[in-house]
Amino acid sequence: MSSRTENSIKNVKFGILLQFSNIILRFAVRTVFVYSLGPKYLGIGSVFNNIFSILSLAELGIGTAIAYDMYKPVSINDTYKIKQLLDFYRKFYYGIGGLIIAAGVCILPFLFYFI
Repeated sequence: MSSRTENSIKNVKFGILLQFSNIILRFAVRTVFVYSLGPKYLGIGSVFNNIFSILSLAELGIGTAIAYDMYKPVSINDTYKIKQLLDFYRKFYYGIGGLIIAAGVCILPFLFYFI
């Protein structure tokens, strides 16, 4: 059986491998877009790519906090605490979603300046 340290090292190696493959694939996709669609569509694609990047930043690392906070209640089968945490996280995500929608509506009239 592997130790926790060995498993952590494997995890880090796999994470690095995935990051490098992600970089290579992004470069390849961008190159294909430039040659097949042209720079106009690449610009539009970049705008939407940036929007999705901002949305992923809006997650604010709460996924890690959820996993950390949920570990003990799940391990001891504390369904009441699990329900409380999930309700809190749902409200938090709705709040973040509302802020993103509000910011999007405010930026919408100026979107043609970015494209």
